[in-house]
Amino acid sequence: MNKSTDIAWLAGIIDGEGCFSVKNPVRRGVGRTCHQVWLVLCNTSRAMVERAAEIIEDLGCKRPAIRRVWKGKKATRYQFWINVVMKHDLLTVTEALLPHLTSKRIEGEVIAWFLRRACRDRSYKRTELDKVVLASLSAVKRCGGEAPAEVLDLLREVIPSEALLSSERQRSDGGSERVETRGVSLNDKLPHECPAPLHN
Repeated sequence: MNKSTDIAWLAGIIDGEGCFSVKNPVRRGVGRTCHQVWLVLCNTSRAMVERAAEIIEDLGCKRPAIRRVWKGKKATRYQFWINVVMKHDLLTVTEALLPHLTSKRIEGEVIAWFLRRACRDRSYKRTELDKVVLASLSAVKRCGGEAPAEVLDLLREVIPSEALLSSERQRSDGGSERVETRGVSLNDKLPHECPAPLHN
């Protein structure tokens, strides 16, 4: 099958069954000082999860291990999980999926923005800006993938993108108001900083 078709298929699966997650730093001695982000896919269809793992591997990433889990007393069958946690692999997967994502598009934009920063340094240390932007994911998830007005304003300052501008157009009165847009390539490696400096 065509590789671009596989990636579009995986994006659809991630939109429906996947989850971008963020864990706050855990300090152990001189341990982690950076947020941990990952992508999780869970489904009762092993064949679906195996195909997703193959596509991720075809992108040049480490093939995710499949875990079989039983989710609580009300479960009726096993579920199969994979996750992508290595930051360079996750950035590769997220950037490949972004043009095709719908409900997870803004979450993907935020994760990609953070990972472009985190992948620059071997031992990246979080900033106040990272904390604020990644915390906005909770509000986006609660709104079904759309960013509330105040969150969208923040994200548009930090991550100018067509996805965020599209959300703003949907908020306008019936789409009648014109919104000026400009194209931003997803291949741009320079991160967009917040105009007002924030301190740790």
